[in-house]
Amino acid sequence: AAGKPMKGIVLLFVATISVSALLGEIVGRFYSEPMNRWLREKWGDGPEKIGSVVDSPTADLSAESTPA
Repeated sequence: AAGKPMKGIVLLFVATISVSALLGEIVGRFYSEPMNRWLREKWGDGPEKIGSVVDSPTADLSAESTPA
C-alpha cells in the first residue's frame, strides 16, 4: 500500500454512502411504504390508527379511563 493515493479511499467511501442512500430511498418509497399501506388495509388498521395487530391489555384500560 506504500505510495498509493489515499484519495481513492475517500471517494470510494463517499460513493458507497451515496449509492446506499439512493437505494434506501428507492426501496422505502416504492416497496416498503406501499407494502405498509397494503398490510394496514388488509388488517383493518388504517393510517389514522398506528399500533400493533395484537391489542395489549393496557391499551384497553387507557381507553376506558376518564379524567376526573
